[in-house]
Amino acid sequence: METGAAATSRTERGTRAVVRSLLVGLAVTAAVALVYAAFLGWDQQRDVDPVTGENTGPYGTAQVLACGVAYLLVVACGGARAPAAAAVAGPVAFTFLWSLDAATDPDADGLWPIGALLVLWGTSVGAVLAVLLGRALAHRTRRRAAAL
Repeated sequence: METGAAATSRTERGTRAVVRSLLVGLAVTAAVALVYAAFLGWDQQRDVDPVTGENTGPYGTAQVLACGVAYLLVVACGGARAPAAAAVAGPVAFTFLWSLDAATDPDADGLWPIGALLVLWGTSVGAVLAVLLGRALAHRTRRRAAAL
């Protein structure tokens, strides 16, 4: 049984890990909100093709791809420090913001809850992959730094 300094040290490490996870979760949430606002949050208007009269949008392909890349970078960076926090905070924040946009769209057809589930699934899969990549890169960087 641990006593004295060893038990205190273990408790302090656990407390630091919890605080780090909370801070990373908050940072990832804030960064995902900025990414969403920068790429998708401002674009609310559907485009109408003048020839066919077909509605598209509101987002363009390049816009969504850029948002996805930025999202993955944010989650990967957070995942390098606190993988569980980043893997949860990223998808929850993105899905919440997307759902808020979709639910308040005056032209919505009421199917946004299905879209929200798909967004949650997609951002969760992406977050897990990004966290794995972030952890691998962080491990490799630490190993290289130790070798110098």
